[in-house]
Amino acid sequence: MNLNSKKVKIQFFFQEGAPIEYELSEIDAMELEAYAITRVHKRLLRRTLKVIENLKNKGEVALNYVLENSGSRSGDIYNALKYLEYKNLIKLKKDIKIIEIVSQTELNDLYSQIYQSL
Repeated sequence: MNLNSKKVKIQFFFQEGAPIEYELSEIDAMELEAYAITRVHKRLLRRTLKVIENLKNKGEVALNYVLENSGSRSGDIYNALKYLEYKNLIKLKKDIKIIEIVSQTELNDLYSQIYQSL
């Protein structure tokens, strides 16, 4: 059987709030496990901080501005934006290449939480 066809249920238990559950392919779950062991994932969190810094105190931001000012790893920048969009902190308007900030307060809270943890 192909590793990508198996589904693995992953649950995250945070101190505050209800558990969050995802279904991943077995290979994606293995990659997540490797990140947990090696702590490589902190690179993405640092890039997320840079992205948030470029979104702070703004209503809308040009996607190109964020790409140019958030560092050199555009793949990490897109992943950070995807994460922020999933958390409903921003809306990506891909057709006009604009990022709309949904909640500046929650964006600042997430920034503080990540900053204090790194």
